[in-house]
Amino acid sequence: MRRAAQPSGRKGTRNSKSRPTVARIAAIALLAPLFTVMDVPGGVGPVAYALQDSDCTPDVTIAGGTQVGDDPGYVDAYSVDSDSDGTKDECVLKFIKPSVEMTWSIPDHVGEINVLVVAGGGGGSVGGGGAGGFYDTFGDGTNPQPLDIPNGSTTTRVFVGEGGEPQDGASSGRGKIGADSALIIEVSPGSADLSRLRTRTDNDSRSFDSPAPTATDIRMAGGGGGVHQVNISGGDGGSGGGGFSDPGEVEFGLDSHGNDGGSGKFSDGFNAGGGGGAGSTGLNGTASRGGDGGNGVPSEITGDVVFYGGGGGGGNGGLGGDGGGGDAWDGESGEAEAGAENTGGGGGGASNIGKAKKGGSGIVVVRHAAPPPPVDPVPVLGDVTRTVGGFEVPVS
Repeated sequence: MRRAAQPSGRKGTRNSKSRPTVARIAAIALLAPLFTVMDVPGGVGPVAYALQDSDCTPDVTIAGGTQVGDDPGYVDAYSVDSDSDGTKDECVLKFIKPSVEMTWSIPDHVGEINVLVVAGGGGGSVGGGGAGGFYDTFGDGTNPQPLDIPNGSTTTRVFVGEGGEPQDGASSGRGKIGADSALIIEVSPGSADLSRLRTRTDNDSRSFDSPAPTATDIRMAGGGGGVHQVNISGGDGGSGGGGFSDPGEVEFGLDSHGNDGGSGKFSDGFNAGGGGGAGSTGLNGTASRGGDGGNGVPSEITGDVVFYGGGGGGGNGGLGGDGGGGDAWDGESGEAEAGAENTGGGGGGASNIGKAKKGGSGIVVVRHAAPPPPVDPVPVLGDVTRTVGGFEVPVS
């Protein structure tokens, strides 16, 4: 209940001394935004700023300077809660557009980043396609911790590899290797060179090996293609493609980022090995069916648990590995399954009368700290002017 005004003891006239008091109150009201209220011990602290998805929109360009950071077909950007306190406080950038060179301008406040780099999966043949190479700093510690941004570095080059094309099971040969994926921090002008990446998906062998990852240069090799012929091995790559007599192998120097494919049983029918996965080797074909693709590896860098890098199943009947590996032809449908997009999964194999499928495209993910919260404009005070009974201070 509002209290009634107390009598002043004066009747019939207004108290003239109240005018300066009114002026003081008005001045205090004008100057109040400039005062800082300190936390009282034991009181409730300031509420954390709730990050919005729009706060994470990155500055990403492609050839010609075209801005694509706000285009979800190129980069899916959003905010996540890193410590389960109900407030989103980190940004996730999922680079998902394959076969396009992208340049990310690193925000000033970002001093380190977690990254996931997965290359394109290999195409199937009769053997299953191998998974793309897998690198994750947000995992269980088997890879290095977050990447530090070197002093003076302002840009990062990103490339997402496409999946390799399949080799029709009715033709001898290998499925095609997947394209490489990369994230390279530019430490000096022109140092982030993407020219040595294998960006094509129509080759079935490699002319050079990928360099081992460094603190600023992460390049993962595309998966090797599955094979049809008995006298040649499955394709080498981030993970090897499935074969008959000899499976494909992990590319030299990248052993911790993929696995070999499986071998097959040609004498018992077209039962080829499964493609290698990021987490395990592809299984061998048996007298009754093709080998399963090797399993991929889970990551939580996006805010959800997602498996990447599953090997493609070997024809006939091999199952794709967890992480986007495509199932092989099962002897009835006539077609296999493609590797899942943006997982680096290998394509499923097929028999000599079926149709194999392509590998899945890769992905590059960056996770970094939230930008500083927005700051309200500071009031600007003009000159103080004395008035009758007080003063005026313009505030803008």
